[in-house]
Amino acid sequence: MGAFANESEHKTLTKTLFGKDLKSGKAWSIFALRLALGFMFLYGGYEKIETELSGGLATKGFLSHVAGPFAGIFTSMSGNLAIEYLLVYGELLIGLSLIFGIVTRVGGVSGALLSALLYLSTLPAMTAGFAGSYFDFLLSKNALVSSYIIYILVFVAFVFLVPGRFLGLDGILQNSSFVQRRPILNRIATTLG
Repeated sequence: MGAFANESEHKTLTKTLFGKDLKSGKAWSIFALRLALGFMFLYGGYEKIETELSGGLATKGFLSHVAGPFAGIFTSMSGNLAIEYLLVYGELLIGLSLIFGIVTRVGGVSGALLSALLYLSTLPAMTAGFAGSYFDFLLSKNALVSSYIIYILVFVAFVFLVPGRFLGLDGILQNSSFVQRRPILNRIATTLG
């Protein structure tokens, strides 16, 4: 005897977990990317929490040493507790959002914004004597398309692809009969994830 009482119960569970994409290579690839990026952000947040628990501030160590065109803005944020908590716990929540597939659109927008700020903070300072524009300098240092730009692009894609609907809590919530029977909850669940 099978684990499911009947065939329709199995189909309902499969639809809830996978949507219509159980055999889609695209869905499985995006799922793997969602987990990898989620783990990376979760681990980054975890490391920063360890820094806080040892008595330090993650922003003080990172932002106090930045250089480049926006150095003044970012060094002034160094050690600010509000910025510290936004960075550390924002990174942690983005990771959790992606790993569990919950409110993935919010996680995607937040991840893109955080990655954009990190990109701006890591732009190199133009070397004295460089003949050319700052754009030319960025191209010479391969700083124009850094890993942060790749993260931004993936997060923006997540906003539109809503990967939490495949093996994520977004899909489970949206397909639940409780949410389906309540148009307002259904709209909120669809918008956020």
